[in-house]
Amino acid sequence: MKKRFIVYLLLNIIIFAEFSYIGYTNFTSLLAHNPKMSHSELFYVLLTVSTLSMVIGIYIMTFLGLKREKKVMEYQRELERRGIDRDESSSKVKVLESKIVVLEKALQEAIKNKEN
Repeated sequence: MKKRFIVYLLLNIIIFAEFSYIGYTNFTSLLAHNPKMSHSELFYVLLTVSTLSMVIGIYIMTFLGLKREKKVMEYQRELERRGIDRDESSSKVKVLESKIVVLEKALQEAIKNKEN
């Protein structure tokens, strides 16, 4: 799981660096060199930024989903283990109760035999 986290972290850093680079180069040039930028160029810049933001969102949500799934699986295992422990405890109690009943009957028979 830690390897996946590192991979996702590196991908997010790379994508963030791309964001920064695209934003810096395009919007600085837009303001400084070409104040009359065409609508199509601005559209492609915005399309690139929105696509990259969706990719980052997908990576983050995938990572969080994997992490949540792991926690759910651990919780289910814990519940199963507790259920098995309860079953074992109830089985042990039943066995002990049956032993007590057998010992009581044996004690009563021993008392009757001793009286006769």
